[in-house]
Amino acid sequence: VNYTAAYETNLVNLIQDMLYALRKPNLPVVVVVSGFEGCRDNGQGRHPPNCWDGPNIIDRIHCDCSGFDRFCRRIDIMLSQLAASNLTKHPELECCVEAIETRDFFRPVEFSPMDQG
Repeated sequence: VNYTAAYETNLVNLIQDMLYALRKPNLPVVVVVSGFEGCRDNGQGRHPPNCWDGPNIIDRIHCDCSGFDRFCRRIDIMLSQLAASNLTKHPELECCVEAIETRDFFRPVEFSPMDQG
């Protein structure tokens, strides 16, 4: 079971709940798209092929990335983050949601500071 399939729905629900709880229905919300591995797109390992592309979340739940591509689930998360801020898919968030892409900022380990203590 691909649990990342529910990420989009959960993120939309979280945004709506937050706006309601804060009593700020037009509060700007930024979805920062995860920068896992930069723009490397290796979602080809999904089985069945194209299972993520359909409109039905049930199809996505049965997408299988195991044993094929270690970045497949990460890509699913990024696609869900972008979809949650897609106003065609989620017009209820038209007031205030925008996605910001971060994959261009990814740096390979040899160029990225690490183990800074």
